[in-house]
Amino acid sequence: MDKEFIYKPVDEYKQYASLHHENVSQYFDELTKTANTDVEANELTVKKIRTLEKENDGIHKQQSRYRILKVFLWILVAIAIFVFLYSLYLAVSDAAVKTLSLVLMFIISAIVIVGGLLIIYKVIKPKYLLLEAKSQELEREISEQYKVAYQQMGSLNALFKVEVIAELFEKTIPLLDFDKMFSQKTLEFLKTTFGFDDSTSEDQSTLYVQSGHLNGNPFALFKNLYHVLGTKTYVGTKTISWTETIGSGKDRRTVTRTQTLTATVEKPCPYYSEQTHLVFASEVAPDLTFYRKQGYTHRLSPKQVERKVRSDMEDFKDATEDNFSKAITLLANDEFEVLFRALNRDNEVQFRLLFTPLAQQNMIDLLLDKTEGFGDDFAFAKKNKLNFISPDHIQGFKLDITPKHFVDYDYNRCKQNWINYNMEYFRKMYFTFAPILCIPLYQQHPPHEYVYKDVVESYSSFFEDEMIVNNLGDAKFCHPDSKTRNILKTKLVNINGKVEDIQVTAYGYNIEKRVTYIPKTGGDGRVHQVPVHWDEYLPVVQTSDIQMDFFDDLDKIQEMMRNQDFQGVLDRNMCLVKFRGKEE
Repeated sequence: MDKEFIYKPVDEYKQYASLHHENVSQYFDELTKTANTDVEANELTVKKIRTLEKENDGIHKQQSRYRILKVFLWILVAIAIFVFLYSLYLAVSDAAVKTLSLVLMFIISAIVIVGGLLIIYKVIKPKYLLLEAKSQELEREISEQYKVAYQQMGSLNALFKVEVIAELFEKTIPLLDFDKMFSQKTLEFLKTTFGFDDSTSEDQSTLYVQSGHLNGNPFALFKNLYHVLGTKTYVGTKTISWTETIGSGKDRRTVTRTQTLTATVEKPCPYYSEQTHLVFASEVAPDLTFYRKQGYTHRLSPKQVERKVRSDMEDFKDATEDNFSKAITLLANDEFEVLFRALNRDNEVQFRLLFTPLAQQNMIDLLLDKTEGFGDDFAFAKKNKLNFISPDHIQGFKLDITPKHFVDYDYNRCKQNWINYNMEYFRKMYFTFAPILCIPLYQQHPPHEYVYKDVVESYSSFFEDEMIVNNLGDAKFCHPDSKTRNILKTKLVNINGKVEDIQVTAYGYNIEKRVTYIPKTGGDGRVHQVPVHWDEYLPVVQTSDIQMDFFDDLDKIQEMMRNQDFQGVLDRNMCLVKFRGKEE
């Protein structure tokens, strides 16, 4: 399929989803051939594993029944022992009570004791041990079959690459091109041509970033970790008691009163959150700014939408008539105005240029969609040449997976997992870009400066560097006393071709237990000190020096990974990380 434009994103989704399923399945089949995986042999091995596991589960159920029976018999034996001793006591202490019933009670309890113990030790225990031995033998056989299955899948498991996920997306929708890395060249292009602000604070770190371009217009999908120092309320209690004398005369008496005193303290507490958003740059409508937030109008019925449009349009007209300074002229499409809700726009001419009748209808279809995508679940902000899309459906989706995500011993389950993830990735990414695709002008208008074609990327941007160190895990960089998540920030110290010397700073908190006593007056008229236990978060910082080596040759990476100094590899852009040491 050529790089054709997508004019109706919602209507065309099924077509692209079907094509993507075909591409994903075909790729997996080709991977199977390359790995020379014996699918039939693996299916037989997995079938044998399932049979053995089912047999083992049956044994465990039998063992469970024997355990229940053993417990029941032990309870019965314990009762019988009590009855036996009691009847023996009666027989010895008082000859007058030596009746037939006492003798029978004595004999029956003795029979129950002897019979119960015989059943426990001569029947249940041998059978249980026999089942246990059989279960252990089955587990050994199951373990061996797992090894066989993993060996059968070994060559296939070794071929998984996460960068292929984006490549398959590109194959399905050639209009979108993904970069292997978010390079410094791309970042500089975003900054100088489109006004992208790359300044970030110590309260933000990049967990994932994927850059690329749509017909030359650059974009970057960010998943960031944010830190905010807020407050937390801690509650403490203390129960007090006192005596009071009430009444008078004969009715005079002393009573005890109790009361639970409650106290609170508010202390600083760090909070961490993750957010994923798309930044799309375009020279179209360069002076236009607006913002709209999620309206979730897709949850409404058609009649509710109709009523909402009528009701809100009256309010819109009144608001625009009362506030001439906004200089907003409402579009003739009432449904679009109400559903998209961008009355804070500041350039009416460019807004109309952007949202043609086709773009308006596309956006309405997207906002009201209940079946293909996610409906009105996205915030959309335009700030001059930059567009920011923040959809709910992409939040929490695991974008930063590794090849291990697909490793399996079961071929059929492995294939289904591969297809399921790729299809979910496609759906979530497609509808993340959908608000942009709804506007035909964004697809048709390439930037004047097109720097991507035939340009060799030199080195990564700091966003990419942050993603790499976050993929390695903050445990490798954090201060020894850190007990919270860490914000990792990177700084380029030196570069030699594709070898970067990076300084990584980890910001976290140590936690110390504290107690504060708050005076509270009780019902007894006295002041009591109520203890409130709270956590004090003490900032800790750790700096590490690492070296990032970027390679184009996977074989060279595998060779260098044998060097124990290298601590990690990022599959997408083939980067090896070497630790140089830490500074306090």
